[in-house]
Amino acid sequence: FTLTADGVEREYYVHVPKGYTGTSATPVVIMFHGSNQSGEQFYNISGWKEVGESENILTVFPSALVYCVTEDGVTQNISKWNSLPGGADFCPNAALKDDLKFMRAMFTELDAKFKVDTKRIYTVGFSSGGQFSATCAVKLSDLIAAAVSCGGGGALPRDSVYTPVRLLPTMLFFGNMDEKMVKGVGLPVGAA
Repeated sequence: FTLTADGVEREYYVHVPKGYTGTSATPVVIMFHGSNQSGEQFYNISGWKEVGESENILTVFPSALVYCVTEDGVTQNISKWNSLPGGADFCPNAALKDDLKFMRAMFTELDAKFKVDTKRIYTVGFSSGGQFSATCAVKLSDLIAAAVSCGGGGALPRDSVYTPVRLLPTMLFFGNMDEKMVKGVGLPVGAA
C-alpha cells in the first residue's frame, strides 16, 4: 500500500493471514527494518509474516526514507528511520520527514482497510528500526500496546527524559558482541 504523509509518498506491506475473516478484531504487529533495508525486504526475510500466518495476526512492514547519513565516519545515502536522539547522524542538509506522522496515517488507513484490534497493535524493530520502535513507545504510546527493540538500535540516550502519553511494556535486547550497544552502555565487548 502507499499513502502520502508529511508531503511524501510512503509505502508499507501487509501480510493478511489465510485465517483472517474480517469479522473479528485482529491484532497487528508492525516490523521496522534496519538501516539500508526496506519494508519489502523485511516482509521477505524477517519471519514475521510466517508468525502472522500461524497466529492469525496482520503483519505490517513499512519502509523508511533514504537520507544522507554519517555513521562510523562513513557518509552515504541509506534508508533510516527518523527517531528520537541517539540514532543516526543525519547530514546537515537532510530534509527529515516525520515518520510518526507516517505511522499515525498508516494506523488510520489499516483500521479503515481491515478489522484491527486497536488495543493490540505492537511494534518490533531491528537496528535503526529498533530505535524507531523505542521512539514509538514514547510518542505513539496512545496507539500501541507494546514495543520491542532488537539489535544495534533501540536504546534512548541514558540522560534522556521522555514522558509517554501512557506507560506500556517495552523490551530492548542485543547481543553482548554488539559493539555499538555494548560500548554505549559502558561495558567491554563480550561482557556477560
